[in-house]
Amino acid sequence: VSRMGGDEFMVVIEHPNARQSAQAIANKILVALNQPIPVEGHMITIAASAGIALFPDHGSDANVLLKNADVAMYHAKELGKGRFEFYSDELAREREEQSLLEFALRQAIASDQLALFYQPRVSLRDGTIEGAEALARWFHPDLGEIPPKKFIRVAEETGLIFDLGTWVFRRACTQLKHWESRGLPIRTLSINFSARQLLMRDLADRVSAILSEVGCDPRKIEVEITETSMLFDVQTTKRVITALKRLGLRISIDDFGTGFSSLSHLQQLDIDALKVDQTFVRDLLVDAGDAAITRAVIGLGRGIGLQVIAEGVENARQLAFLKECGCDLYQGYHFSPAISGTSFEELMRLHLQATAKTTPRVGR
Repeated sequence: VSRMGGDEFMVVIEHPNARQSAQAIANKILVALNQPIPVEGHMITIAASAGIALFPDHGSDANVLLKNADVAMYHAKELGKGRFEFYSDELAREREEQSLLEFALRQAIASDQLALFYQPRVSLRDGTIEGAEALARWFHPDLGEIPPKKFIRVAEETGLIFDLGTWVFRRACTQLKHWESRGLPIRTLSINFSARQLLMRDLADRVSAILSEVGCDPRKIEVEITETSMLFDVQTTKRVITALKRLGLRISIDDFGTGFSSLSHLQQLDIDALKVDQTFVRDLLVDAGDAAITRAVIGLGRGIGLQVIAEGVENARQLAFLKECGCDLYQGYHFSPAISGTSFEELMRLHLQATAKTTPRVGR
C-alpha cells in the first residue's frame, strides 16, 4: 500500500486469480472506509472510489498500469462514487474522446464556434408566437454538428459549464435586444441554467452585469432550471431563484415530472411556470400513464397559478389533448424546430402577417 499524494492511495496485489482478488480487496477497502467515525460528538462517514488495472491485460509496466487504474477510478467517481471499476479499452476511448472534446469546446467558446438556435413557443389559446427557447448548437469545422447532450455533459464534468452558461446568456440577451430594436413583439425568451450554474456564488451578479451591459429588459427573460437541480440542493436553489427574481427575471421548472421532487418544493420556490417534459408528451396518445401524468402536471400548475408549457409537441392530436387539458403554451416540431435567430425573425414576421389577415376588424 502506498500513498500517492493527497487522498489517493495505490494498492499492489499479487495473486494467481488477480481479477477476483482485486475485486474482493476493493470491496473490503470501500466497506472499511465507509464506517462511521466519531469526531467531537458527531458521526462522520467518508466514501472512496477505486479503479483497477490488471497486468498484463491493461498494461505491461507500472506506469501504464497506474495511469489506467487512475482512468478507471475517475470513471467510478463519475458513476456516483463509493464503488470500484475495472479499466477497459472502451473506457480509455471515452476518456480520450472527452479530453479532445473538452479542448475543442474551450476553443469553440473562445472563438465563437457555437451558435444559439431558437424554438418558437406558441399560445394554445390563439396560436400566436409568444416567445422562444434559446438552445446552444455546436458546428465543429472538422467533426461536424456535435449533439448538445454530448458537449453539455462534457461542459458539466469539466467545469466549462460556467463559461458556456455565461456565453449563452449574453448571446441570448443580445439577440433579444436586436429583435426588440427591429420591432419584434417577443414576450419571453427562455434560457436554460444547469444545476452546477446554480451553485455559482456570483451567478446573480454575472446575470445583472450582462443585463446592464446589453440593456435587455429582464422581465422578458425566463430562466429554466431542471427539476433535478431542485433536488440537488433546495436551499441553494431557493436562494438563487430569489436573487434572480429580484432582478426581474421569470423562473420556470423544466422537465417537470421526471425528478421525484415533492410538491412542498414548489411552494418554497418563487417560480412562474412549469414545463411538461417531452417524454410524457411524446407518448400521451398511446400510453395512459403518460396521458395521466401530463393531465396532472397541467392541472397542478394551473391550480397553483403557474403558466404551463408543453415541449416536444409533434402532431395535431397531441396539441388537441393539451388544449383540452388547459395547457397555456407549447413548443415542438409540430410548429417549428429550433432555428437561427434570422430565421426566427422571418418566421415571426410571416406569422404576424398571416394572423393580421385572418383577424376580423370591427369599425363604425
